[in-house]
Amino acid sequence: MDILDRVRPILAEQFGVSLEDIQMDSALRSDLGYDDLDAMALGAALEGEFGVEMDEDDLESCDTVGDIVRYLMENAD
Repeated sequence: MDILDRVRPILAEQFGVSLEDIQMDSALRSDLGYDDLDAMALGAALEGEFGVEMDEDDLESCDTVGDIVRYLMENAD
């Protein structure tokens, strides 16, 4: 299972969207409804799944789902 396949269910649950709506080029803010209040919960969910701490600053630098996937590829064990 690749990282995108593991990230999609987390994002679907966090933002109440269908898995089909989550693609690499999906914009976190405009497509999924991400806002700054979501950062802590999303960071904790990603940390639980991947064992990598992703804080608010890390999430702030991500504009798309692909950005999250790339971050995790570079930083996850």
